[in-house]
Amino acid sequence: MTERPPLVADEEWQDTGQIGATYAHTYYPAFIDIPSRSAFITPINGKPIYIHLVKQIKVLEVTDFGNYLYEQKDEKETLPIIKRQITGVRTDSVSANASDAWGGAGILFAQEPSLDGKLFRNAAFTEIVIGWEIRNQSDKNDISIFYQALRRLVYTYRYLTPDLRASLGPALKGYVQTIRRGSCIYKNPRAETAIDRLRDNEPQKWHLQILSTKGYDSGVAAHSAQFGTVEARAMNLGSYLMDGFVLPETVAALEAIAEEAFISGNYRSAVVEAMSLTELAILAAWRRFRSHITLTRDIDDPNGHDWRFLSEKLSPVILSLYNGNRAPLLKRLHRIVKVRHRVAHRGYRPVADEADDVLSTARTLIRILEIPSKYRANWILKPGMPEPVPSEA
Repeated sequence: MTERPPLVADEEWQDTGQIGATYAHTYYPAFIDIPSRSAFITPINGKPIYIHLVKQIKVLEVTDFGNYLYEQKDEKETLPIIKRQITGVRTDSVSANASDAWGGAGILFAQEPSLDGKLFRNAAFTEIVIGWEIRNQSDKNDISIFYQALRRLVYTYRYLTPDLRASLGPALKGYVQTIRRGSCIYKNPRAETAIDRLRDNEPQKWHLQILSTKGYDSGVAAHSAQFGTVEARAMNLGSYLMDGFVLPETVAALEAIAEEAFISGNYRSAVVEAMSLTELAILAAWRRFRSHITLTRDIDDPNGHDWRFLSEKLSPVILSLYNGNRAPLLKRLHRIVKVRHRVAHRGYRPVADEADDVLSTARTLIRILEIPSKYRANWILKPGMPEPVPSEA
């Protein structure tokens, strides 16, 4: 490719004083199925961004149940140490082969037979280099454009190819665990066009730049007092399990939505899906209480029910059948309905706090409506009202 892309400014494509380039290298945790060593240019803010898909690789992931990393300090530094060296797969291990819907086949994992035996598993990654030119030395450490280009690569691939192996999740918020940075200062003679300059100067040596740990990482998990003492949690858990507690499908689905939003940062989907589950819970409660509720509207109206009716007419009536204080919860419900409308009808992108408000309000309301009163200290159903019978998730 030697032609200037139409959205790249001519002064950015030609040799007009660029002093060098900055590059970022990562192993993307998914399989992007295009030929190795494919190189592309994409325009971002009028500048040419170089994307090099180096190759797809298989990596070995080892789960060693009797092993872990710890830190050891000497006089000069703190070193990472592995408790016990990892050896090869034992010959008496159980292994499994698999094939996928895209024609791939081969060994998937090997499991050693002992209780603390190691689990060896293959995983697919794609090696990617992204580069862009700079005009000042101070710009070479800024790799923010890397995430935008990475998303563009993965999103465009998935738009053109319905290939679910190229998962979108890691690209949504730059959730790639390692990024290595490289840079160069151009020397003369140099190529006339940006694509050739960026391709000719791709680094061979890289410096580890970022180790991403988005919020929670199981490798550093430890007991937390954030949810009360671990002893109290154990007592509570044991009590619920002994009682045969059943988590309703709607509550489980909402927790899955919250988890996905936490990992990916896709708050728009979280808002829409959480509000859909809330609607289902309100309608299910109406059906359960229908003999105790007098409304002119038919629950089975083929035209459905809008959120104005659900939040302003139906929900106040349903919540009046409980002993809780309706006003604050209804105020929260009205607030999140407005967020839902902006997202669904105007293309609004909610921020994290708004998504959290929607999820927490939905969680409160759905738990009131779907979980039997005996598991709550408040919001108890008034005498004679039918309790929900959860369908287990």
